[in-house]
Parts: sequence; C-alpha cells; structure tokens
Amino acid sequence: PKMVCAPPRQQQYLTVDECHRMLDTCDTSTEVGERNHTLIAFMWSTGLRVSETLHLKWKQVNLEEKTILVHGKGNKQRMAFLNDRINEDLLTMQNMVPAFDEDYVFHSYNVTGQERVPIFEKPLTVSTLDEMLKKVARKAGVDKAVSGKMLRHTFATHMYDVGIDYADIQEMLGHERHMESSIYIHVSLEGCIQQLKKTI
Repeated sequence: PKMVCAPPRQQQYLTVDECHRMLDTCDTSTEVGERNHTLIAFMWSTGLRVSETLHLKWKQVNLEEKTILVHGKGNKQRMAFLNDRINEDLLTMQNMVPAFDEDYVFHSYNVTGQERVPIFEKPLTVSTLDEMLKKVARKAGVDKAVSGKMLRHTFATHMYDVGIDYADIQEMLGHERHMESSIYIHVSLEGCIQQLKKTI
C-alpha cells in the first residue's frame, strides 16, 4: 500500500549497487579523489558516526591488526574492525599522502588556484563531507540526498541483510539500547529472508 507519509530523508539508505556506483565515480588518481573514495568506503564498511569518522586520527588506526580504536559518545571507547578492502584503501591513502600519528585520517585541503594543499591538523567538516557526498551521488546517478548519516543507516541495513545478529550490529554501532539501533536498521526483503533462514 502507498505510504501516507514519506519516511524522513535521514532514514533512507543506499543499495549495494548505489554504493559501488558512488565509489566508482571517485577519481582515485588524485589525493582528494582517493580520500573521498576511502572515506565513503570506510563509512559504509564500519558504520561509525560522522563525528567519530571525521575526528579519527592515524594513532587510532592499526593497519597491521586491521582495527581502529573509536572514541565514541561520552568519551566511551570501543574497538572496530576493518575488512581487507578498506584496510588496503587506508594503506593506499597513507602511502599517497604520508601523515603522522596526530594527523587526522580524513583531513581537509586548502585550495589555492589549481593546487590543493593538505591540512593534516584540520579534519574535514560535516558540511564539506555532505556536500562532497551529494556531488558524488549526483555524478553516480544516485537520486538521494546522501549524507554521512545515511551511510551509517546503510551499514546497519546491509549488515542485517546478510544475517548479522542484531546484538552484534548494536555493538558495532556503539549503542547501549536496542531502540537506538532499530532506528538505523531498515528491514528489506533480503534481510527478512536471511533472518528466516537462521530460524529454519
């Protein structure tokens, strides 16, 4: 049946195909393009909050063990894990633009004419992130108001779709209460099928 009210934009999520189309749009031959590609892939594969992502420093990242130490809300810490692909992306980005432990992973750039100079001590802002995501989405033909928060919704939904336990998703999102996580999970047909398979 047709919905009386459309769901809020911040509760939308991207399909796997839309995520790949956005990643393919980024020009990874440039420093900014590589950063944007890695940033999108990172948020999609970890589900970190926007603030946790943008304030992440290299000293929190362990590429050998494929882990990151996340400083969450209320100064609470948790461990997050990197898959092989995003671990390689971070390594590529680090090799392209060497940085120190105290530098922000997703730093900003100072644009002077045609030149872009990295500012390691200044993180990317939320508004710059969302502007970049909307621009990449338009170029990829994704007709959604993509934001950093939407990537977090996307992560939670895709984890549920492949059959990851609800409690594990809650822990990965850094939530203490079940209700917090339920806002981020959008039950799709694939998700229902996977959950049914687990109970049969």
